[in-house]
Amino acid sequence: MKKEILSVYFSFLFVCYILIAGYVFFAFARINAAGKLLTGIFFEVLGIFFVFIVKNIAGFRNMKIGYLVPIVICTALYLLFMNALNIWGSICLTITWFVLAHTIWAITYIAVVIPMYIMGKQ
Repeated sequence: MKKEILSVYFSFLFVCYILIAGYVFFAFARINAAGKLLTGIFFEVLGIFFVFIVKNIAGFRNMKIGYLVPIVICTALYLLFMNALNIWGSICLTITWFVLAHTIWAITYIAVVIPMYIMGKQ
């Protein structure tokens, strides 16, 4: 029963996230450069992929809670910063700096989370 409730909850959050990201891309930021739009969508999908990975990690029983909580917090911060970067970067940055900023942020996230995951396995 708990698994079904969590699945419904994460599905609801996923739909809300997609709606908000779509609104930001098309209504708020008014991205009109195809390169920035595709880059922004790619990194949004990457962020969603990270969320699903963290969701699956949380389902494991052999993960120490002291390492799981920072992974969840890092993922939430990654998504917040990524969305802020999509809004600000699509307006102010060139496509080169936009891609570079997203790539650096994704690599930083991976470099922080993977060691926490490895150390948290029992």
